[in-house]
Amino acid sequence: MIKKIPFQLTDFDDPVLDVVLQLLLEGGLSDVACTSPVSVIRCLSSLCNSCDNNGVLAGRWTKEYPKDCTVPWKWTGSVAIIKEYHTNGNKPVRYGQCWVFSGLLTTMCRCLGIPTRSVTNFDSAHDTDSSMTIDSHWDEDGEPLEDMNDSVWNFHVWNESWFRRLDLPEGNDGWQAHDATPQEASEGIMRCGPAPLTAIKEGHVYLNFDIPFVFGEVNGDRVQWVVKKDGTMEVSQIDHSAVGHYISTKRMGSNDREDVTNLYKYPDGSEQERRVAKFVNRYSTRRKQNIYKLDTTKVLNFTVSPPDNTLIGDDMEIKVAVKNTADGPLKLHLTVSLVNAYYTGVAGSRVKTQTFEETIKAKDEKIVTMPVKGTEYHDGMNPEGRFQLYISGKNIDSGSMESTQISFVLKKPQLVIQVPQTIEAKEETEATIVFKNTTQLVLTQAEIAVEGSGLLAPQTIDISSPIKPGDEVKKTVVLRPRKPYYWGRELIATFTSKQIVDIETSADIKVIRQNKDNDSDSD
Repeated sequence: MIKKIPFQLTDFDDPVLDVVLQLLLEGGLSDVACTSPVSVIRCLSSLCNSCDNNGVLAGRWTKEYPKDCTVPWKWTGSVAIIKEYHTNGNKPVRYGQCWVFSGLLTTMCRCLGIPTRSVTNFDSAHDTDSSMTIDSHWDEDGEPLEDMNDSVWNFHVWNESWFRRLDLPEGNDGWQAHDATPQEASEGIMRCGPAPLTAIKEGHVYLNFDIPFVFGEVNGDRVQWVVKKDGTMEVSQIDHSAVGHYISTKRMGSNDREDVTNLYKYPDGSEQERRVAKFVNRYSTRRKQNIYKLDTTKVLNFTVSPPDNTLIGDDMEIKVAVKNTADGPLKLHLTVSLVNAYYTGVAGSRVKTQTFEETIKAKDEKIVTMPVKGTEYHDGMNPEGRFQLYISGKNIDSGSMESTQISFVLKKPQLVIQVPQTIEAKEETEATIVFKNTTQLVLTQAEIAVEGSGLLAPQTIDISSPIKPGDEVKKTVVLRPRKPYYWGRELIATFTSKQIVDIETSADIKVIRQNKDNDSDSD
């Protein structure tokens, strides 16, 4: 299920423009370089993160966070980040993750007049060795070797900006992908792009900038490798459609999702897409493996029923259907492993592994089930409630192996905003934010962050007492809209605690003129 993460992109509030212009000066851009959108984008994407030259925002992807910081999922807009950076003597703000970096960079580019939007890629790969394939590794017993793997993020958010590419051959104008989230260095600095979408789609990975990396994110083939005891590796299977799904942006003029996958790649498995993948492999660091000349015919189909409707903290049940598509029976050693995970695809602590010995008739299917009690995963659980599931099937007679992996997120309690749909400008209106703990967990160190451009300044509400199972928390904020807004305003709220994070909601509010107000100021 694709859900919306609300985030305020306010381009012209103080001190956005002043900070952006100062960043360009600190980035060393000359007056001439400032006329080039390519140079401006590369400068800002490097200074959005703090990896080089003490940029605006520090990134962090861990289970635990210091007490004197803002955790990434608490941010509801970019202006609060820029204000904190400005008032604290241009020291990096702590902390952000990909959607925060993207929202921040969208605001910074738009305030300079560069048309920019945030883009989300689901099942987004991180190719760490420039192979432009996404490589997973397993030992000969079917156990995943997580520390050797490229990661696949459940989602990743970057930016697109629209401008001409005078530095490249014709045909590369238009939308350009770029990314401020620190992943891999570009010319020695943590930044990415701008990469023309047309070049990504056609596999022109020899052009500037960072096209191989973005290609891997959206269209890299997932290659499963078996690592033998002597250290040698062989390919067990290749999946042509494992990454780059539902690439999305906000539709202009509404809050609906617009799918832009076709701008990045041809349909998975099509003749054009296969042509591009094989062409790109000529530039791969693993090109000598000749993976597209190997026989990697699959005989096992895995269908996983993830427990994503299970409420976080409850017992869950994982079901895997294994189908034998071969013409004869197969005697299989099946391994199912569940690990805690982050949305970046990085594995955390192991929760449980269970093995099964099954003989499956030709064209037949068997279902294996692994029950997991809440007490088995509570202590090591990432507060995102996210898990990675690894499944492998080894043919006991031939020694060949096939595998797959998926991620899922457990269901979380809801956050609700109670506010009138229509309010008057320059009048105070109360909004109530309601959270009910429907889990079996006691939630501690809880906070509610709320923001609404033109309605109220960003603020954080501390909840000092533990929230026990069944408890309901209600907090009230006062909205003070400055003026009527023709397109309405959005009020955003997020809930975080030590045990559960990433619960958000929003409400659209129409702000109308006071009956007694004759002021014509509106937008």
